[in-house]
Parts: sequence; C-alpha cells; structure tokens
Amino acid sequence: RNLEAMIGLAEVAIGEGLDGEEAKFSEALGILESITDAEEALIEQDYARVWLLVEGYRQLSAARKRWGGDPRASLNKEIESSPRDPEFRWMMAMIEGAAGEKERALQHLLEIVKFNRGFRDDGARVAMVRIFKILGDDDPLTHRYRQELGRWLY
Repeated sequence: RNLEAMIGLAEVAIGEGLDGEEAKFSEALGILESITDAEEALIEQDYARVWLLVEGYRQLSAARKRWGGDPRASLNKEIESSPRDPEFRWMMAMIEGAAGEKERALQHLLEIVKFNRGFRDDGARVAMVRIFKILGDDDPLTHRYRQELGRWLY
C-alpha cells in the first residue's frame, strides 16, 4: 500500500474538516486506523503528526460546541477546578499539540499519566510517545518528558 498517499488523503480530509465539514475528521481518523502497526512503524513521524492534528481538531470542535470561540480559557478554568479530571486535560493537550504547543501538551498528558494512567486505554502515554516521534529523539523536550514519563511508569 502507498502509505504516503494515505497520509496525504488524511491531511486533505483534515483540511476539509477545518473548512466546516466536521465529518471529515472522522474520515481522516478512519484512514489512520486502517494503517497497521507494522505500517505505522514505517511512517511513524508522519503518522504521529497527522494523528495529533486529527485528535486536536476533533477536541477543538467539541470544546467550541461546549464553550464557543477559543475554548482554552474555559478549559483552563475547568482544569483549575478539577485538576485530576483527565477529560479536560486530554482536550487541552490535544488542542495545544495540534496548535504546535508541544510542551504544554506534554505537561497535560504527563498529569493524566500521574493521576489516571488507564484513561483512554493508556492514551496519555501513547500520545506522549507520538509527540516524541514528532519532535525527534534529539529534541530537549523529548529527553525531558521521556525521563518524567519513565519516572511515573516504573
């Protein structure tokens, strides 16, 4: 299979989702989910990047429906009032990650790992590993947060 083409199709669907066709986010996610683990390993950085965009925009869309506009201030208030609630932290992490704020995303994901590792079937850990793949092994954020993650896992 042409994995680069599949990633390209997912990116097109994301663009169409941003143009108001929210069902396209699910289409993009479906494309990613059709890629096997073995295939993902061949394109891991691109897969991780597109996955973060899809999940980030899906969470942004859900947050906008709930709070309108830019929901980050509302999400921050929810996180302050319920710091161990993983759902609000997940939303914020995905939104920040898709917006390019990888360190903020990693901070929220690490908090989820600390207090509710089983959330979304270990989703916070998986998301952190995907962000590490986007950043690359030599990035200081990868080093720092990989150590922090290891501290909480073992």
